[in-house]
Amino acid sequence: MYKKSPLITVVMNCLNGEKYLKEALDSLCAQTLTDWELVFWDNDSRDRSREIVFDYQKKYGADKIKIFKSQTTVPLGQSRFWAFKKARGDFIAILDVDDIWLSDKLENQMRLFDNNDVGLTVTDSVFFRGTEDCYTCFSKHPPERGRVFGHLLRFNFMSTEAMIFRKSHLNRLSYWFNPSYTMVCDYDLTLRLSLVTEVDYLDIPLSKWRMHGLSETSKRPWLLLKELYELSRDLYSKSYSNDDSASRDNPYSIYRNGCKRFYNEVSLRLALEAWREGDLYSARCFFPTDSPFFVLDCLSYIYPLPLPQSFIDILKRVKRILYK
Repeated sequence: MYKKSPLITVVMNCLNGEKYLKEALDSLCAQTLTDWELVFWDNDSRDRSREIVFDYQKKYGADKIKIFKSQTTVPLGQSRFWAFKKARGDFIAILDVDDIWLSDKLENQMRLFDNNDVGLTVTDSVFFRGTEDCYTCFSKHPPERGRVFGHLLRFNFMSTEAMIFRKSHLNRLSYWFNPSYTMVCDYDLTLRLSLVTEVDYLDIPLSKWRMHGLSETSKRPWLLLKELYELSRDLYSKSYSNDDSASRDNPYSIYRNGCKRFYNEVSLRLALEAWREGDLYSARCFFPTDSPFFVLDCLSYIYPLPLPQSFIDILKRVKRILYK
């Protein structure tokens, strides 16, 4: 018997996420728009995550909630790709195991797709810790509509749990996720997608992003910086490829200055962190050679000691002014 595809596939990747998983699942099951399926991808967890989802599958059915498992733990970019490949819906949303949706999130956000040129939508999101709401995503980085690649290079105003993708527009890309990324796989995807499609947003918070010490961002801050460096270097390289071709053949070339700035800014962050930890060799490797901060490379020979945090804070303020 033919089974109609759902309107939306919700992708949930999990690695030992049992602590907050029920809250995330409850927020999905409470949605006022009910035409969805869940693709739950377990990245070889060692806790009770799968057992928890099995209970929801028994209640809502195997057609509604689908469970898959990796044989070994892989980077998030790889498991995201596998989960996205299982999506039957015309639209794909991401809800990670420690985040929450408000009940009318899908219903309100889907109205933005009435415009067929829009391939990605996002809403504001509340960043919270425990029971305290700390700030909203848009208060930190105001959003823009349309082709937003240049804006995203400067400020990533998209929180993952707030995104919905139109799958037909995702198919315009040569690939969806870089399988080697864990921290920046979603940011990488939205950057590349924003080159080929329009973006729209709702200026109301319809999701919540949990800040806690168990998150990958909290546990491995160095990995975030290193992946941002790889991403920025890749974009910078792409902006100079096919240098003599028309811009339509190399859309990155239009944003060459922005890609260069992004690369220099991430390089500087890595250099300062390495210097703070006393790794002068790495710091000197990362200092951008064509920015005002290259003078710090020379200063590292005069002050070959771990950089005090107070001085790093001053440099960060200067960086924000220069890269504003």
